[in-house]
Amino acid sequence: SSGINAEWPLRPGNKVADVNVTKVMLTWTLQMGFPYVTTSLDNTTFPGSTIISLKQERFIVGEAKPDDISEYGYEWHIPFCYRYKVKNGAVKTSGIHWIWSDDDTSKTVTVNETIEWIKGNVDGNFYYLVNYGADNLAALATALENKELDGATDKTSLIYDVFRLAETGHVAYDKALDMTKYATAEKEYVVLSRILSEVLSAGDGVKTNETAYGNLWKYVAKMLKPRV
Repeated sequence: SSGINAEWPLRPGNKVADVNVTKVMLTWTLQMGFPYVTTSLDNTTFPGSTIISLKQERFIVGEAKPDDISEYGYEWHIPFCYRYKVKNGAVKTSGIHWIWSDDDTSKTVTVNETIEWIKGNVDGNFYYLVNYGADNLAALATALENKELDGATDKTSLIYDVFRLAETGHVAYDKALDMTKYATAEKEYVVLSRILSEVLSAGDGVKTNETAYGNLWKYVAKMLKPRV
């Protein structure tokens, strides 16, 4: 299980009646791989509001081959949606904001509220990863600890995303591991299983470092202690 639901939620209730589904799907079926969307929050330009900046890029492990080309330029039509925490307020869910590859690979969304954090790709329903700035990552780690972000599918997809992006150098591993600090309080087996899988996989890279590898297992033991 990848932590991502690869089934496209183009189904009743998701308001796609005005979207050319064929146009959308061509960018997903006629080129290899998938994108990640980098997000950033601006709470200063318009006090009391938040500008969310979104930019898509191709997710790739290693270097692309010279002949690795696509008629769509490895850009996708992306239905971006997110959960967000209003400052001193509730957690809300956005509608879908389309990033059209033939229009622009980036866009901005203005929300008339001050946002503390966003978690992109609600419930991991769509086939893209989401990257965040350092402040948002720190806020998401706190949101996990405070149970503000409490849906199992949101937590699983968030953890999956940050570790995939850490593997490819887009996120520092310490920031990815911050998402697991709350794990002693995690009750959902599917989420805990994802956390353990990612932490142990990351540990493979330090097997030759006896001290680091020992610390890793101490961390895992601490995580599991409430359950054994």
